[in-house]
Amino acid sequence: MKIKYFLTFTLFLSVLIFKGFSGVSVAQNRNIDSLLTLLKTDKPDTNKVNHLNKLCREYIDIGEHVNSIKYGNKALALARCLTVDNKIGWAKGIALAYNYIGNIYSDQGNYHGALENHLASLKLRIAIGDKQSVATSYNNIGAIYFNQGNYAEALKNNFESLKIKEKIGDKQGIADSYNNIGFIYHTQSNNPEALKNHFASLKILKEIGDKKGIAFSYNNIGIIYQSQGNFLEALKNYFASLNIFTETDHKQGIATSHNNIGAIYFNQGKYPEALKNYFISLKIRQNIGDKRGIATSFMNISDVYKRLKKLKEARNCLNDALQINSEIGNIERIKTNYYSLSQLDSTEGNWKAAYQHHKLFIIYKDSIDNKETKKKTTEIILTNKFEKQEAASKAEQDKKDTITSANKKRQELILILVSIVLILVFIFAGFVVRSLRITRKQKRIIELQKNEVSHQKEMVLEKNKEITDSINYAQRIQRALLASDKMLDAYLFKGNSGLVSESKKLLRDIHHDRDYFIFFQPKDIVSGDFYWAAPLANGNFALVTADSTGHGVPGAIMSMLNISCLNEAVKGQQLTEPNEILNYTRSKIIEHLSNDGSAEGGKDGMDCSLISFDFNINSSIGEAPGGKLTFSAANNPIWIVRKKQIIELEPDKMPVGKHTQDSIPFTQHTIELEKGDIVYVITDGMPDQFGGPKGKKFMSKQLKELLISISHLPMKEQKERLSDEFSLWKGNLEQVDDVTIIGIRI
Repeated sequence: MKIKYFLTFTLFLSVLIFKGFSGVSVAQNRNIDSLLTLLKTDKPDTNKVNHLNKLCREYIDIGEHVNSIKYGNKALALARCLTVDNKIGWAKGIALAYNYIGNIYSDQGNYHGALENHLASLKLRIAIGDKQSVATSYNNIGAIYFNQGNYAEALKNNFESLKIKEKIGDKQGIADSYNNIGFIYHTQSNNPEALKNHFASLKILKEIGDKKGIAFSYNNIGIIYQSQGNFLEALKNYFASLNIFTETDHKQGIATSHNNIGAIYFNQGKYPEALKNYFISLKIRQNIGDKRGIATSFMNISDVYKRLKKLKEARNCLNDALQINSEIGNIERIKTNYYSLSQLDSTEGNWKAAYQHHKLFIIYKDSIDNKETKKKTTEIILTNKFEKQEAASKAEQDKKDTITSANKKRQELILILVSIVLILVFIFAGFVVRSLRITRKQKRIIELQKNEVSHQKEMVLEKNKEITDSINYAQRIQRALLASDKMLDAYLFKGNSGLVSESKKLLRDIHHDRDYFIFFQPKDIVSGDFYWAAPLANGNFALVTADSTGHGVPGAIMSMLNISCLNEAVKGQQLTEPNEILNYTRSKIIEHLSNDGSAEGGKDGMDCSLISFDFNINSSIGEAPGGKLTFSAANNPIWIVRKKQIIELEPDKMPVGKHTQDSIPFTQHTIELEKGDIVYVITDGMPDQFGGPKGKKFMSKQLKELLISISHLPMKEQKERLSDEFSLWKGNLEQVDDVTIIGIRI
């Protein structure tokens, strides 16, 4: 394994969206002095809360965390006690205090405390309808998830922030979001997209004259160039960043720039220059109490000492870094610490210590990759072990009870037999006669029973035929409600107009500009799964792939109600946005099922994905040559295979129906499609199917791998491969659920 040298990324937190940052230390100190003077005469009201929060922010800007946390907590305590608009607690002031305290914890590497405060701030800001502040909170929460390595949640929150900022025209905020999204692309090794976002951020920051933001952007652009091995451009950007941070006396920024400049010199083999910059960064971080940064500096200094053969000094630095990383719970860095110690032990020939440290490295590595899986596996093993022990104990006791009962019955039988033998001589004749009578009577009863059984069998067969005929008729009705081949061909098969069916068949045997397949295999005659489509009033084409509650007859009835509500949303209400369609459909389903007779009202509904295609994009000017896809999804994911890679579009974790979160609107996202993309929409039937050599579930991971492996085939062959793989996996086992997979080649 190759150890990466630690660069310091700069995530924009909410302190950047406030105007009035002067940019120089003297002006900043004047601001602090002015605020401290105002506090002496302030009454305990909203003005004082504002002054306390501003003072907290000023101290954050110069990296003095002790004072910043002090005044942040004072602002929070006072805001909670105030009575504003006949309500105890001033929500706006409380939210801002939570926000600043979250920023401080984030700077110190206390991500649990940071996330707790930012989530509290977001909840209050949503309640009071402060859109700009809501965007800020999403931005900050995304930054915390990024630092924790949860890139999916980081990207989700940053896109939520960007969407709000674009609506309200917040240039500063848009620049922040471009910057953060650039980080995530870089983490996923997509450097072209990362640079594109960072340069977009830098352009806006220069337009609005945000010096500190410009310095951050130069720093981050330098990191991308360094990862590409372009050290000249990286150094150019780092020094540009350092100059601005020095001018504005931004301590944490100065430390960041020196750290990253040191990393360049290290890569170039200029070890004295690297050490010089690393020690400057370390000293500043120690002064401002930046634990995460201190640990990073120690690890970087250790790397230089190892190259200089100063192994004792290298070990001391690694031990100091390990102690700090353990205190703040940074598992990723702890893992790297142990790896570095193992390498150092090997260099010194201390193989036993090298083995111990490498074993700890593996343990922490596995804890990052498989913590939840191992936890769940352990729980299953323990539960299974307990159940086996309980079953064995019960079986043993049942065996003892059976033996005791058998012995008792045997003794009773012996007594009865002895008694019978004693009186057999006297009653033998009468017993024979009685036995003959009983035999004749039983024979007559058996004959009557045979006739009755035969009659009942005929009735059961007749009723079964009636039921089967009814279900088959219901299947025809349900099929009529599904999206027709004619409609799907019109929108999803490019160039089909005027072709006879035989020509269309020939076209689908080869690659074509746009084509599709539908793999639809219900568990029973009728299905809870369904697919439905309709042209929208704005000219787009909507496709819904859904899994209704239940399967068989109950699922089919539920699917008809779901289709009816979708029809009303699209054709009755003329709704065109996917999230609005799902919101309306959910409200109608809840309304229809509210009187189902249960105490809390019906909780049925569906999991689904709703995708809207806009193929009318002007590709001649370079805009989305494959069109655009707008989507909202409830529990069901959407996958796009692009150049043998899966892009997973995450759904909202709630159904279209009654739920604890049914008051929260569904989210909506848009993605530009490229020619050759294949969009797959699925229900959970195939991933949940048991089978294979060990009788386990097929799982989503295996389905993704299968779709990637067949994505180069014509759509007709893809469907055949999916059907064959499903049958082969299921084998002789029962199908557990309805299966629906739809693929659309762009």
